[in-house]
Amino acid sequence: MLKTRLIPVLILRDAMVVQSVQFKHTNVIHWKPLTAVDFFNQWAVDEIVILDVTRNKKNRQKFLDVVLGLSNKCFVPLSVGGWVDSLEEVLKLLRLGADKIVMNTASFRRPELISECAATVGNQCIVISIDVKLNSNGDYEVYIDRGREPTGKNPFDWASEAQEMGAGEVFLNCIDRD
Repeated sequence: MLKTRLIPVLILRDAMVVQSVQFKHTNVIHWKPLTAVDFFNQWAVDEIVILDVTRNKKNRQKFLDVVLGLSNKCFVPLSVGGWVDSLEEVLKLLRLGADKIVMNTASFRRPELISECAATVGNQCIVISIDVKLNSNGDYEVYIDRGREPTGKNPFDWASEAQEMGAGEVFLNCIDRD
């Protein structure tokens, strides 16, 4: 029998935890994301995912400080994503304490990034985030750029391609049900 895993996701904008409703991240629900880890440790979660949905990289250092702080406090694997667009960014996040790296838009636009990163840090570190939304045909379609850009790609096809290129896991998000 498969074990049910508890994996909370912290969505950060400008290093503050925000509520997400259909990928509109407007409501700040907590100023200090490090406090959440204390609760997650008590709840015996299996992993923590943190995603940076900040609109630009101007405040990236704040997010990197949060990653370092969380990695020093949490006792479970930490998956980190948002604005991951190069092998250098992957290595930086791993040095700060991330165990896995979550990639989305950059890996879709430049799929060889998946292979490059997997070859360097291992498949187990590479998580492909796939954001999907129902299109007018009633089929799910992959979206990128924080759920704003439709790709025309079927999520099953993209997941298979990403796996073939070296992704170790898929993180599936439904924009309609967020």
